[in-house]
Amino acid sequence: MGYSYTLSFTTFQAEDNAACLKASREAEPEIGDYMEIVEGDIVFYPDDSTGKWRNAEDAVICIIINHIKPGTTCTVYWQGEDDEMGGTLISRDCYFDIVYEPMVVTEAGNIPLHDARAKLVSGAVL
Repeated sequence: MGYSYTLSFTTFQAEDNAACLKASREAEPEIGDYMEIVEGDIVFYPDDSTGKWRNAEDAVICIIINHIKPGTTCTVYWQGEDDEMGGTLISRDCYFDIVYEPMVVTEAGNIPLHDARAKLVSGAVL
């Protein structure tokens, strides 16, 4: 028995997509095997987005943090079988938890997800 939840990643670009994909597959094949490069972006296309992922995304998030192209973001969303929701906003060398209503948790307090994404893309520090 396990806790099932829906998992999705927004598309993103890495400085070296092939290296990021290879590292993701080695770190966590349960997720990495469903990632592929499509028109210059890395996408996550699982056979079924609902599964007993066992927090497998944590290993891939660490890979993305080190490989994502500066000035871009990737967002990981999950929704549990109990309808609890959350996620992670990833940028180069940093990440932030997302709590719902979609807010990003920072040391300075919670800020709306769209504001955090815009600030990271512009190079601002959260």
